[in-house]
Amino acid sequence: MKTKNSNASLNLLIFLFMIACLPGYALQAGAHQVVYPTDDYLVDPGKVQAAVNAVPLGGTVILKATDEYGNPKKFNFGEPFTWASAGSALNNTRRVSITKDVKIFGEKDNKGNPLTKIKGGVLSFFSPLAASYLAPDITIEGIHFDGAFYAPILIRYASGLKIVGTRIENVHPFAVYSFPPNSPPVPVTFTDPIDGLSHHLRIQQGISIGSPFAGYVPGALTGIIEVSDNVMDLTIDSNVYNQPVQSHSARNTFGEGIFVGFATGASIAISENYITNCSRNQIEVFDNYLGTDGQGSVLIEGNTVMTPEDGIAYPSKFCPNGIIAGWVLNPPASNDPTKNPKYTISHNYVENKSTRQGTGIFALSDGAVMEKNEVVVTGNSTNPGGANGLPLNIGISIASDNCYGGENRIAGEGQYAMCFFPLNQYQTASNNVCVGNNIEGFNPNEVSAHLYFPQGANNNTVVGGSGTVIDLGTNNTFKGGYWDHLTGSHLTTPGGVGDERSNIKDWWDLP
Repeated sequence: MKTKNSNASLNLLIFLFMIACLPGYALQAGAHQVVYPTDDYLVDPGKVQAAVNAVPLGGTVILKATDEYGNPKKFNFGEPFTWASAGSALNNTRRVSITKDVKIFGEKDNKGNPLTKIKGGVLSFFSPLAASYLAPDITIEGIHFDGAFYAPILIRYASGLKIVGTRIENVHPFAVYSFPPNSPPVPVTFTDPIDGLSHHLRIQQGISIGSPFAGYVPGALTGIIEVSDNVMDLTIDSNVYNQPVQSHSARNTFGEGIFVGFATGASIAISENYITNCSRNQIEVFDNYLGTDGQGSVLIEGNTVMTPEDGIAYPSKFCPNGIIAGWVLNPPASNDPTKNPKYTISHNYVENKSTRQGTGIFALSDGAVMEKNEVVVTGNSTNPGGANGLPLNIGISIASDNCYGGENRIAGEGQYAMCFFPLNQYQTASNNVCVGNNIEGFNPNEVSAHLYFPQGANNNTVVGGSGTVIDLGTNNTFKGGYWDHLTGSHLTTPGGVGDERSNIKDWWDLP
């Protein structure tokens, strides 16, 4: 005899069976894929690629930290099949190509540390430029990348991107070649402007978003781009497996921790990352364009970055650097209000340990805001011209106009605490306002000063603080305890500075 409870259970089973037969429920049931590692480079990349391909649009792929039996195991993506080009089709089996909306998650411990590990790979997660499908919305979270070649994450095409909580280490440099028609590959070389030596160029990146080699492709990168809570160390291993091009070093490797460039109308936020030992730039964000509706912004906030001592002096002699932001390949856009987004660089800790000539923060965008950052310059100079062994490093460099620098702390020893550095007719290091910066803890060498204004750096205003100044520009205003480094005379300008600061506030509507 059936009881009331048994009848209810039967009815529930019938109801669930009917729901499961509905098309929408069937789709939802397959909305995620779970992939277990095998530690076999002939198997793992293909398994992950198959899961990414199979999941419905916008679905989730979960990469486990153990095999099916609960044994800790890593995904093995292998080393390069060919060494001549990271982008070679022969290396496609060493990566996962992302061409659709997808969320890829690893497993984490109770403190948020990634447990899922991917070993090796060549551009391990790669979103290529393409015209045959819509730009994907991509999430990558909670994965430990160990030993990738060139870069573990390279995104060239996306309508939204979230890279959160990854750990990246042991990224192996990849030697760069050109490919003349009907000829063998030719090594790409450059001459170091400091040591005068010729080097075969290598590339090494942690998280790379954009395509500097293809140039600006309107609409290739759009939407919200979030890169946060990632930890990476790009220390260079000089001897990598059977790489035939030896040896890798900081001086021949273009190393970048986080690169974001050539977005259109994107809201870019790079926050709370820990980045160290990148031979060129720890964070580089450049040539990002406003959308046609005026949408677009860049926020670099709360990051901890520390440079190595040595770095690559290419394409300029400044190396290694902390945070570089603004316009590099298209300087005229720097002061074009239809192209230039607002850059805000705030609350970052930057330690510049370069023994060559690095800069902690470099602003290359009109109206950039740099506030409440801490920049510490350390190390002994190995460059000719380094007075008393002090480094030729700079705390904060400003190349563009109408920028605001407020309440930053710059300490240590080197060339300049702040340098206003004209680059061209568009980036003239003029009409900037700096208020309440603490530079008293910075020790410039005897031929340098706390503040430097070369010829062409004009109409800048500095309020608060104290130190020495080299001012070769015109109409620069100083309010505080400043002395001319060349004459020893006290620098003060009669009249107020409220108008200059108000103009900057109106320009960017600062809070």
